[in-house]
Amino acid sequence: MQFDLNGHVIDKVEKMDLNKYTEKKVEQREKGTKGEDVVERIETGTLASLTGASWEKYNKDKDQDPETPAIKVFGKTGANKMIRLPEGKEYHPKSTFGLWVAAYGKPPHVGQKIDLIADAKGYWQIRL
Repeated sequence: MQFDLNGHVIDKVEKMDLNKYTEKKVEQREKGTKGEDVVERIETGTLASLTGASWEKYNKDKDQDPETPAIKVFGKTGANKMIRLPEGKEYHPKSTFGLWVAAYGKPPHVGQKIDLIADAKGYWQIRL
């Protein structure tokens, strides 16, 4: 016997249809929708260790060293952004780190307010 959150008995367990959930999520946030968030956590590591997929798949069109130091910034909504760290105090203004500093005034830190924008699939992306 299974119970729902209110303590009622559930006779049949219904499987969630992920396709319907995704479609509904996209309908709620159309491409270009803007929002705000707060940095919840920052993970440190290397480019290879912070990618969700294998390094070969992530690096298919790029020529980057997988051992380059990087951070991954996560917002409370689940939006995230990988940022390669500069090799010293100087950084290129068009690098992801440089764009972050230009947009928000300082490097990423927990508690920092960030802007979001919905991509074509309806998922939040951190806006730089």
